[in-house]
Amino acid sequence: MLFGGVPCFSTLLAMFIIAEDLKTSKQVHLIQHTETITSLTHTSDRLVSCSGAQKLQPSQICIWNADTFQLLHTCTYHEHQIQSVELTVDGSYLISVGNYLENALVLWDMSNYAVHTVAKTEHYVHAVACDPQNATEFVTVGKCVQFWILDHKQELSVATGSLPLQFIRSIGDEAEFTAVTYTETGMVYIGTNTGYVTCGTPDLLLVY
Repeated sequence: MLFGGVPCFSTLLAMFIIAEDLKTSKQVHLIQHTETITSLTHTSDRLVSCSGAQKLQPSQICIWNADTFQLLHTCTYHEHQIQSVELTVDGSYLISVGNYLENALVLWDMSNYAVHTVAKTEHYVHAVACDPQNATEFVTVGKCVQFWILDHKQELSVATGSLPLQFIRSIGDEAEFTAVTYTETGMVYIGTNTGYVTCGTPDLLLVY
């Protein structure tokens, strides 16, 4: 990954993040979390890390400057572990998803680090991925595949994805969707806990 235009490698070690400059081998240790880090994402100028809840304390979302590795802000909302986190392509929003105890999807405004809107999902979510061509659209996967959009009313609208019938028959009724990613051209790849992968464009997978 690139931080500030410099090739870097980041790894998680329980409650710490180790960022290493691949050219100089210089390391920076980011120490802020009080519980095990569960998710990590970044853009060219920001690094976001999340950790689980601790007793009566909510989960932490730490926003770091990717050039200086200075802590910019700590966000809290989720009362349980954060399952997945992702920044939109332009860095204007952050999506965080709580685990099955909460089923809450939170859209954060990165201009002021405030909660922009919250949606409750009918089923638990394993992962989230943002559309690389649209900063207001993203997809979540879990028990089902759902495509989300921030509409003109600044509210989240959702549509369920319709996967190929042959693929549905292959994965079985008990399968779950556990991984999702976009290509730069907008193709979506979706993986299951049974080892199957399918792909398509959002307009072909949507059911309203």
